[in-house]
Order: sequence, then C-alpha cells, then structure tokens
Amino acid sequence: MNRLAAASFVLPLMALAALGGVFTRYVDLTPQVSSSFFFAPGDPAMQESLWIWEHFAGSNEMLVLAMRSPDIASKGYLEKVEALSAGVAAIPEVLSVQSLSRGPGDLATARKSPLWSRLLLGKADAATLMIAFHTAGSGPRVVPRVEAVADRLRSADFGVMLSGAPYVVEQIRHRLVEDLRTFTVASFGVFALLVLAIFRSLWILAGAAAAVGGAVLSTLLGQVAFGGSIGILTANLATIITVITLSHVVFLTANLRSTRQGSAARRVVAALRTTLSASVWCAATTLLGFASLLFVPAQPLQDLGLSGSVGTAGALLAAYLLFPPFMVGHARGLARRRAKGREAPAAMEPVRRRLVAAATLGSVACLGLGAGLAQLQTDPSLLAYFQPGQPLRDGLEYVDQTLGSSPLSLVITDAEGGVFKGREVLERQWELHQKLEGHEAVGGALSLPILIREGQRVPIIGRLLPLDWIVDLLGRASLGRIGDTFVTPDRRHAQFMLTMREAGLEAPRLAVVQELRSLARSSGFDVTAIGGLYYLQGHLGAMVRTSLVSGLLALLALFLVVGLAASRSLTTSGAMVAAIALAPLATLGGLGLTGTPVDVISSPASNVCIGMAADAMIHLVLAVRRRADGAVITWAHWVAARREQATPILISTGLVISGFAIFTLSVFPPTRRFGGAVIFGTLVAAFGALVLLPALAAPRPRESG
Repeated sequence: MNRLAAASFVLPLMALAALGGVFTRYVDLTPQVSSSFFFAPGDPAMQESLWIWEHFAGSNEMLVLAMRSPDIASKGYLEKVEALSAGVAAIPEVLSVQSLSRGPGDLATARKSPLWSRLLLGKADAATLMIAFHTAGSGPRVVPRVEAVADRLRSADFGVMLSGAPYVVEQIRHRLVEDLRTFTVASFGVFALLVLAIFRSLWILAGAAAAVGGAVLSTLLGQVAFGGSIGILTANLATIITVITLSHVVFLTANLRSTRQGSAARRVVAALRTTLSASVWCAATTLLGFASLLFVPAQPLQDLGLSGSVGTAGALLAAYLLFPPFMVGHARGLARRRAKGREAPAAMEPVRRRLVAAATLGSVACLGLGAGLAQLQTDPSLLAYFQPGQPLRDGLEYVDQTLGSSPLSLVITDAEGGVFKGREVLERQWELHQKLEGHEAVGGALSLPILIREGQRVPIIGRLLPLDWIVDLLGRASLGRIGDTFVTPDRRHAQFMLTMREAGLEAPRLAVVQELRSLARSSGFDVTAIGGLYYLQGHLGAMVRTSLVSGLLALLALFLVVGLAASRSLTTSGAMVAAIALAPLATLGGLGLTGTPVDVISSPASNVCIGMAADAMIHLVLAVRRRADGAVITWAHWVAARREQATPILISTGLVISGFAIFTLSVFPPTRRFGGAVIFGTLVAAFGALVLLPALAAPRPRESG
C-alpha cells in the first residue's frame, strides 16, 4: 500500500518533469506579432494586401523618425540629421533612407518640392522626418538598432521620436513579453497564496500546482504540435488555463470535504465520481466555445481558439490525473463534517422572496448596463494600445499629427477601363490626390502625380518632356524603378500610398475607407484593392464585433442544449441561458457606457466570464439533481444544493478576481482592460449562478398548513 501511495505521487511528478523538458526544448514564449499576423492567409482583406505587395514595388516596411529642434534650418541640425541617417542606413536590413540630408539637401529645397515637402515635412513644419525602408519581417531586428542609434544622438536640442507600423507592432510585442513575464508569474503567486489561505492545506496547494503546471505545459506543447505560436492573445493563455484548471480543483476539493464516510481513498473516489459529470459538461461547453473561434478569419482569435481548445482538454485531464493523489493526502487530515439540519418549510418563502428581490434588482442593473452595447468601440485607435502621457505615446501622437501614423494603400483603375496614359487621366488622378489630401483622416499622400510634378522641376527637360515620357523614365532601373511603386507596367492599376491619422478617431476605419472610395468614384476611378495596417485594423475591428455578437449567440444556443442535457428540464436550461447571458451583456455594455475600447487583446474577456458562469451553473444544477435523487425537484433541493455549492463558486470567483486584479496594474492598456473586464464579468457570473438561476429555475415552495 505504501509503495502504491508512493507511486501515485512519483508518476505525476515524473510526468511534469517530462513535460517540462519537452517544453524547454520546443516552445518559444516570445509573442509573434506583425502587421500581417492579425489575419489568416485566406482572409479576403489579407489577400488584397498580398496582391498589392506582389504587383507594386516598394512593398517593404517603413519606419518613420521625427526629428525636432528649435532651429530645423540650422547647419548643426542638418549635420545631426545626416549622422542619424548614416547610422540607420548602416543597419544591414535597412534598404534605403530618405531624409533632409539624403534627398533635397536642405530645408529650403524640401519646402519647394512637391515630393519632399510631403514625404519629409508632412503638414507641419516644426520638424523633419526620416523614412527608413527595410525588408519585410525584419522589424524585431531593425527597431531596437534604430532606437539605439537615436539614443546616441538624442539631446536637449535634438529630439528623435519613432513611429510607423513596424515600430508600433514591435512595441506591442515588447509589452506583451513584459506582461507575460511579470503578471503571469505574479498571478500564479497570488493563486498559490489564496489556495493555501482558503484550504489551509499544503496537499491541496501542491496538488493544484501540479495540475496547473501539467495543464499549462501540455497546452503550450499542444499548441506547437498543431502548428500554433504565441501571439497577441495567447500571451495571457497561461493565466486563462490556470483559471480553468483551478475551477476543477476547487469543486473536487469541495466535494471531497462534503464526503464523510469511508477511507481517504474511497472518499477521493466518491468525490471524483460526484464531480466528473459536471466537469465534463463544463469542459465540453468551454471547449466548443473556444473551437468556435477557429472559424473567425482573424489569426489571433484562431490561435486562441486552438490553444484554448487544447488547454480546456488539458485542464480536465490534469485535474483528474495529477490532482487526485494529493487529494488522498488531504482527505486523511479532514475531520468528519458536522451533520446538517433541514430548514422548515415555513421559512422557505421569505428566503425565496429575498432571493427574487435580489435577482430582480441585479438583473435590472445588468440590463441597464446592456444599453451600452450600441456604443461599444471595437475599432480603437492604435494610440489606445499605449499609456497616455508616456514618451512613447507622445512621440506617436506627434508623428501622427505631422504625417499620419498608419499606412493605407488604395489601388485604383479607370472606371472606363482606360490606362494611366495621357494628360486627361493623369490630371484626374492629380485631382483625386488633392481630394485625398484634403480628407481630415489623411495625414499624408504619395502618388504618381507627385512624382510627375517632381520630375517637371528638372530645369528645361522637365518642362519639355510629355507626361507619358516622364512616367516611362520613372520606371527605368537607373532611377530605381520608383515609378513601379505607383503604377503597374501595363498602366492599368495605380497606387495611392496614404498615411492615416489615428488621433481623434471617431468614425470606424472602414467607414473612412468607404469615404475615400467615394472620392475615387467622384474622379472617375474604381478602387479595386485596399491594403495596409489601417485597413487591416479596421477589418479586424469589424471581425471582433461580429465574433462578439455571433460567437456569444452561438455559445448561448450551445449552452441551451448543454443545460437541457445536464438538467433534463427545459425550464431550468432556459433559466441557465438567461443567467449566463448577463455576464457578457453587463461586461460589454459597461465597456460601451464608459467608452472603454474593446481591442482584439481584451475581447476574449467575455469568453472567460461565460466559462466561469457555465462552470458554476452546471455544478449547481447537477448538485440539485443529486439532492433530488430521482424524485421531483423542490425548492428545498435548490436551497440545499445552493448552500453546498456556494462555497466552491465563491472561492473560484475570488481566485479569478484576485489573479486578474494584478493585470490592472500593467502599463499596457489592453492588458488592464482585459483584467478589469474579467473581474467585473466574473462577479456578474457569480450573481447569475447563485442568485438569478435559483430565482428563475427553482419551483415555488408551498406553505405548510
């Protein structure tokens, strides 16, 4: 018996050691974030961007540096600009650098130039800009080196600020790495302290640690095995899987404590049997909820769907394979529980009245918050990813105001099917360029007409050459084929390269894009392809909103079926759906009322809350059925089951709130929003399970006498 007991502890520890070894060898915890990572390869928006990259030269990524000084016309300023340009150009992945010193040569020439005034000065004349083009995908290597060069040259009279899609993406990745290291570890520590404080058992603490460790390691390994990677959503995956695993641990421990008869091993077996059915139903609900994200075109949501599905299965297996040996040790130290008395029937109705009153008030409050759904912002500015008042945010805002910070490409064709050849069509294209530059959301614009006007500034030759000849010359190799960036060789497609403003963004990005489409039509052109981070972010915001609506509706429909199978009562399953719907309704509505944006990082908070609500309600409903033991379910059964399950439900709620409360201390706003939304939604989920569900589903008790 002693050997068997020893083996029951050694085997889980050996399994954990093996998982840890494989994990260290194969799993890279660095979040993979890029401007194209937001979408699956088959997504139509991503296909449009890929088509643009394939058909137009200049598809490399662009880094923007803004250089401020009290006197940007001075010789000393120009020397520092050249020093910075040389340092950035020396980076191997950088293909070219355009700056005041490497182009126009001086400020006066840049101000007169149609090209350089737009590229290097923008709409403000208080600083000059540097544009560094580098190979696609090299941002993680280029950005730190550019920052190092800028740090060496930065001084009181020479400020350098960075922007551009590669820089923004790299800063998001950097902050996710910080949060992954800091808050994930800290949340584990909080979970451990709370488990020890609540259960006052080293056995439970050790068992919970083993189960959580096994679940997290197997999840990350499974994600890699299925071809996934750590992304902007899966960076917080370890905490989510910890919550799911601890839910199983809490209910197993609670049911073990309520089992009085038999040896320690038999009491553990009885607790496992009692809890298993509810755990399987909970896991099935959570797994299908994650699996539904696999069909959303957004790559981060697909990755979360894959890793969440693997993690849900891993959490269930870890809880039932790694935790039970520690339950045996805990059971040996438990005292016999006290006998429970039963409430008299006459006392039940006042209890019910109070419950119904609380359920009514709470539901009205949640429905009131739900009014904010119409104001929910799922397409936030890129600036919303960074803390206001910080140097990073200030720099991004400055560049955004000067030139615009988010790239957008518009590919147009002539509405009559013509080619971009001849004065008439090129003049209409110049007319469109001016319209686009006049739009309030456009910070800067480059196009073929700008290059033509720059070419016309060449003395004598520029004035004599026909426009078509200038376009042909711009496409020659001797001039770097710069014209191929803006028009295809067959002259049937032309590109406008825009930099869009993010500050003060009120209208959704896709609505702004639609306005730009209308401008193109008014000049006789059709927009045939759209690309760039601005459009992809707008498309992502629309998909987040769609997934929140369709995904949550699908989850509620699914939960109706699960609730019916678990409770075997249409009334109870309907009450479960009504109660579980409060969590996302109040959470998302509250975010809408407070104007808090829901980005792709914080959007899964509602799924976590639904998972918590589903766990609590399924365990409660099955406890009611156990109490009834085949007889007609009465109010007394609900009272007893609620009393029995209230402790584990509240413990799970407290663990989640305490663990995710740490996330609200992050300097990365999406992480704070994610943590805050989970906390509030978990509170609503507990209310739905313990108050609203019994009030709706429990039969009205009959007065005695």
